Amino acid sequence: MLEQFIHYFEATIKNTPTAVLTNIGFLPATALAMIRYNKNKETLSNLLTISVVSAIFLISAFEMELAMEYIREHHSKGSLRNILMVFASQSILGVIVLYKLHTRKAYDIGSLFFHLSAIQITFAVMHTLLWIKLVVPDWNQAYLTSHAIYSALSLYLTATIQIACLFPKIINTRLKHLINPFAFMSR
Repeated sequence: MLEQFIHYFEATIKNTPTAVLTNIGFLPATALAMIRYNKNKETLSNLLTISVVSAIFLISAFEMELAMEYIREHHSKGSLRNILMVFASQSILGVIVLYKLHTRKAYDIGSLFFHLSAIQITFAVMHTLLWIKLVVPDWNQAYLTSHAIYSALSLYLTATIQIACLFPKIINTRLKHLINPFAFMSR
């Protein structure tokens, strides 16, 4: 099992480094959060938020690469719809797990939790809408630009999440509106 995992991971890095590169910022963000927490410069709320969000994105990137490999081998484009629902479910499940961890471990919920939870819910809505578009045959041709909008918004939100995870204090400044376009809804 471990050998198969390593084989898939090596194939992923060789074939499509873009998914790995777009999500590589989550590893140092988690490491920095742990270091800052050990030096009492980071709250437990931020550490939990950064760790869970980083895990979700790294798992999602790996799953997408496996799905693309499967689609290339079996010529099954219908399988792409399934991975979108998996991503939507992961985003919602991640917010639920994050909330449960905060209520049990961290007694003070930080603003990073609210901002990144709002972005995770946005990702869930985006994945669900794209899934609906792919399922309904008439909508697939009607909304051709939706894939480009989805890709651009997804890359933007992923980059802003990485910035927020690397520099969580940025949420307390006016730049929070660049990080989270939905900042008016969160705390």
